[in-house]
Amino acid sequence: MIAIILVPLVLINAVSAAFSVPLVSTIAVGSEPLGTCLNPNTNRLYVANYGSNSVSIVDCATNAVLKTLGNVGNKYKFSNPCAVAVNPTTGLIFVVNNTSYSVTVVNGATDTTIKKIPLYKDFPCPWAICVNPVTNRIYVANSGTFSSPGDKISIIDGNSLKVVRTRTVGLWPTSIGVDTETNRVFVANTASNTVSVLDDTHPDNPVMTHELDGFIAPNGIAVSPSRNMVYVANQAQNEGGLRRGVVSVICEEYHEDTHTWTFATVKTFGVGRGYRAAYPDDIPDAIALKNVNQGLDRVYVSNSGSNTVSIAEVSGIVGTVKYRVYGTSGSVCLSGATNRGYVADSNTNAVSVFFDGPSNTAKFYFAEGTCRPGFDPYISIQNLGTGTAIVTLSYIKGDGSHTGHTIQVSPSSRATVVVKDILGEGDDPAHDFATRVECSNGQKIIAERPMYFNYKGQWTGGTDVVGTTCPTTRCYFAEGTTRPGFETYLCILNMNSSTATMLITFMKGDSAIKQHTVDVGACSRATVTCSDILGIGDDESHDFSVKVESTNGLATVVERPMYFDYRGLKGGTNVIGSPILSTSFYFAEGTCRPGFDTYFCIQNPGDTSAQVALTFTRGRGDSVTLSGESKTLCIDVGAGSRATVFPEHVLGSADSNEYDFFTQVKSANGALILAERPMYFNYKGWTGGTDVVGSPHASAWEYCFAEGTCRPYFDSYLCIMNPEGPAVNAASSVAHLKITLQQGDGKSKEYKCDINANTRFTVNCRDILELPEGDDNSHDFSIRVSIVKNKVQQAYVVERPMYFNYGGKWTGGTDVIGYPKD
Repeated sequence: MIAIILVPLVLINAVSAAFSVPLVSTIAVGSEPLGTCLNPNTNRLYVANYGSNSVSIVDCATNAVLKTLGNVGNKYKFSNPCAVAVNPTTGLIFVVNNTSYSVTVVNGATDTTIKKIPLYKDFPCPWAICVNPVTNRIYVANSGTFSSPGDKISIIDGNSLKVVRTRTVGLWPTSIGVDTETNRVFVANTASNTVSVLDDTHPDNPVMTHELDGFIAPNGIAVSPSRNMVYVANQAQNEGGLRRGVVSVICEEYHEDTHTWTFATVKTFGVGRGYRAAYPDDIPDAIALKNVNQGLDRVYVSNSGSNTVSIAEVSGIVGTVKYRVYGTSGSVCLSGATNRGYVADSNTNAVSVFFDGPSNTAKFYFAEGTCRPGFDPYISIQNLGTGTAIVTLSYIKGDGSHTGHTIQVSPSSRATVVVKDILGEGDDPAHDFATRVECSNGQKIIAERPMYFNYKGQWTGGTDVVGTTCPTTRCYFAEGTTRPGFETYLCILNMNSSTATMLITFMKGDSAIKQHTVDVGACSRATVTCSDILGIGDDESHDFSVKVESTNGLATVVERPMYFDYRGLKGGTNVIGSPILSTSFYFAEGTCRPGFDTYFCIQNPGDTSAQVALTFTRGRGDSVTLSGESKTLCIDVGAGSRATVFPEHVLGSADSNEYDFFTQVKSANGALILAERPMYFNYKGWTGGTDVVGSPHASAWEYCFAEGTCRPYFDSYLCIMNPEGPAVNAASSVAHLKITLQQGDGKSKEYKCDINANTRFTVNCRDILELPEGDDNSHDFSIRVSIVKNKVQQAYVVERPMYFNYGGKWTGGTDVIGYPKD
């Protein structure tokens, strides 16, 4: 249903439903970053790089590395720094040196090292640190090694910067937290499966040590002084040997009558992906905490097996995982000033950034849109909730004016907005627009913007993107060209109340760099014509990747529409800039059949060469399942440059299933990259092109698409890849999936399929609907592809290619990767 209003805990044994929180940026730092801390007074992030003996200092307003403190010319050298903490009152930063048994002190005002504090060599391998800013005490856990675990805590006086006391705790202490109101210090002892409590107000009191109700290997601890709660990240193990993350919620209370403390586990909740064969060791890496208010804590747990961060909200004593961040795991810290979370990921030598403080209000942003003649834009909205969604669409027009309207979308259904019905048609800037789509009543929605066109009366086609929920200060595009027959644009949306100054860096195919600056006014959009900057020419100097960043710290949304006449195949593509880089990307779709030209564009914006492996798994046998041989192509992508791969040179071309493929793109040396797959086609006489940025992970519980149709002259498909190799137990490698089509008339159809390891499955959505041909809303649908309940979690990625002859006159195609939801 569409109504338009014009307007000026118990222990969790199964994985809970959680909404995904996408990463908004990746920041390249030193080698093997392990520890992070944030100075709230300067809004600077400090990252301890274990492998490169350095500390990266990041400006959290711009996500730029301001400075790297290394050992060259540094009197107080680092030695495998593994943890870092800040005293915001004194402005000092303390860096733990794992192999020199010391703590290096950094002056946060000048970002220079000022002292090295020696620890006792009898207490080897310090690993964790925390600071009590009230008492100016610093606590260091001397963890030792796995074979020879330590059991000592060093206590440093922040005034004299000397060790004043040591205390004995359990074996292999790996995490420390302090209650700043009671001055009690909590230590997670991984090897002895205990938590030790130190009363630093009464240092002569004995250390109290407590067991954890049957759980093992605690290695993360966080304290909520205002709620008198302690959160311990530890593990549970089932009979099959699979391990999963568990957070113990502990309440410690003081009893005036007896002058004693009680320490009790009051609840537990699961994190990570639970007991899953795909993640046999999905255990916590670290834990962080934000006190939202007197009745609510938000707990962040990074999980090493599934490469995720679980975000649990704890109200009272019950904890529930409500959100999950994909694609990163490691030390976590939070910034109140920027409302961001930061994760140091030693696998990628980067810090991943995500939105902190997720909300039940879903917002999707689109920078591009026009109602000029020859363009038909739509907004497709999928309601994943069980109640009616109240959705407001706000349009920011090219002439600076704004308008909007509100619709209602029925539960578990989809709605389509014809934008020209709202904005009309006209050949002027007032009919160009950007869009914000927002649900105001807590229902989960997904928004897509399909747009069909006849560009300049000569190139017909269509584009489609899923809106972004994360405006960001920096984003990337791997593909772009201003060769003859290609017209490439950048559309930038600034929803802020002040002007955003944008620096556009073109990384050209000839390794040259070209930069351009543009100002985007408050609450407005701007369009950049790339050929105005780079010119037009038929050589690699006119191919490019792009980095677009705000130099004054304002988050924006950027899209890259491109129109083309590629060897007589006319059409257009569009993608939203990726805020993140990664070491791996997955593509479920690909073919080298006649009439299809598939490419991969690899962007390396870093300062070192990237060694990239592209693995193509091709078809064998029947027409819908790909499970044949794999071929791997290895290339070097130079620093600050891009590379283009044409798979047909590796696989050949013929009209058979053996020339369909799915692809994994991996950076073998850990350099952060971005991968896109543009494809040009002649599909049954319908010409056009598609382009997608690969999925950086394959671990979502569910993928969603707001758009889909089987009306006449539309062919919609789903391509589903299971990229994992077969496990010892073959059954655990199978992805058991359910496909649900939510139709425009409120009905739905379901289809189940099993995707074996290292295979791809293709299904025509028309075969799922099983309806007679018809031109009505029962043939429109949104899509949900999810793991079948009670089945084993397995990695998979879903794409939805769609080919069309829109209105019987504009041919083309679109493709998107599903929006991940958990």
